[in-house]
Amino acid sequence: TTSKTNCTLPLKIRTFARLSKSNFMASYRNIINWVDKWEGGVVFFSNEGELTNRGIRFSTFKSLAPSLLRIKNPTVDDLRNITQSQWIKFLKYFWNQATFNNSIKDQDAANNMFQALWGGGPKAIRAMQKAKDT
Repeated sequence: TTSKTNCTLPLKIRTFARLSKSNFMASYRNIINWVDKWEGGVVFFSNEGELTNRGIRFSTFKSLAPSLLRIKNPTVDDLRNITQSQWIKFLKYFWNQATFNNSIKDQDAANNMFQALWGGGPKAIRAMQKAKDT
């Protein structure tokens, strides 16, 4: 059945709404442009004492680059020169962390979980998970 809210939407949007709630899983690909818009560039945060590029802190890069990118001893220059495909590997890694290995079907819910982890770190995602359980 169609709700009253959906009845006021054009047919094209109602069809998309039904498809988006189908058996398809949410995808990290749907958030790449959003993250890229807000995380484009190299920044040194003096309060954190480390360089960040495209939303990836150097400490995170140093920790994950050996496994994600096969860089044995990651440097600040490696982070400064990160390619789009390398950056997407980090984004996908954090997407999988936030969405329980992509087990969330709802794109908006998955985006929110990812954004909490990407922007707030593990403490933010644990707080959301704890709130979900209460």
